[in-house]
Amino acid sequence: MRLRQIALAGLAALSAVEPALARDVAIAWASAYLDERGPGPSSTAGRATGMPDGQFVGPLGALDYIWLSRFDMVTRLEDLNVLLGVPEETLARADIIVFDSNMAVGVCGLGFEGSIWFFSDGRGAYAEVFDEATQTGTVGHAGFTMGEVPSSDFETYFGLVPTAIPNFVNWLLIDVPDYIDVRAARVAPHDPGFSLWVGGAFQYVEGLHHGLVAGLPVPCRYEGAPGIDAVGIILHD
Repeated sequence: MRLRQIALAGLAALSAVEPALARDVAIAWASAYLDERGPGPSSTAGRATGMPDGQFVGPLGALDYIWLSRFDMVTRLEDLNVLLGVPEETLARADIIVFDSNMAVGVCGLGFEGSIWFFSDGRGAYAEVFDEATQTGTVGHAGFTMGEVPSSDFETYFGLVPTAIPNFVNWLLIDVPDYIDVRAARVAPHDPGFSLWVGGAFQYVEGLHHGLVAGLPVPCRYEGAPGIDAVGIILHD
């Protein structure tokens, strides 16, 4: 495995994380989910906690969501930008990293699936839709960068036993608006500190289709049903 586990008490201690070496980044993964609704993910919502392990939630449909909190499971990852295939500067701009299953390769999916995101630090909040077709947010106050990793590379990097993961695993980097403090610590037993909500966002895009029915093209409905594996805060020193 290409990571080193760091034991920390919680987000209150994140400021004490030792400075990272070049190509070495600390990620604080969610350790709790507050709620979930809908028929799909009721037995799998906990799979979105912890570091990537190839166990995916969902899929989260248009009526499903999970709310993740307590980002206190910290690991250091070496050469994460190499795995993602992006410059170090791209990783340096992001606050959040998410891994998602890719169940629609070769059918309709364009990568990380359409999704609704809500971020809160207990003092402010922000919501935006990630549009799978444009690969951007619908408002523009949050920044989104997406890509995919061959499942074999994903499994090797995180030290996983090969499983039935699809051919690719999607990833999403999110630059949260500056007024949301992603390192907001818990100040009371029932205060989650920084937390985020994610749900599905079905989308139709003109011009693309699954195939023909009675000689007519069937519109392609992008899955808009992400299967979340892990969500983490990127701890920039």
